[in-house]
Amino acid sequence: MPAQLRPLAWRYPEAIYDAMFRSVAATILEIGASRLGATLGLTLVHHTWTRKLTYHVHLHGLVTAGGLTLGFKKIRHAGLYGKPAALAQAKGLLAGRARGS
Repeated sequence: MPAQLRPLAWRYPEAIYDAMFRSVAATILEIGASRLGATLGLTLVHHTWTRKLTYHVHLHGLVTAGGLTLGFKKIRHAGLYGKPAALAQAKGLLAGRARGS
């Protein structure tokens, strides 16, 4: 989260943290559906402090390298993450969600 938004997260943590989780999860699931035609699995972990104990809100994520097809009939595998096109798409989707578009 940008430093400029941290005071907002400090004052309204439930709303901000919920928005963070929802937008990241929606972005990852959208990429899985559009690029792989599958529902990916993911685990997100919320961190609020750095090692130096300064307030720094962020998420870490583990994402499966595949998932169930959208009809839940088969498992589809692909190495989406770590590829520049998928990462660029994720950044663009997150930026759009942050702007409310």
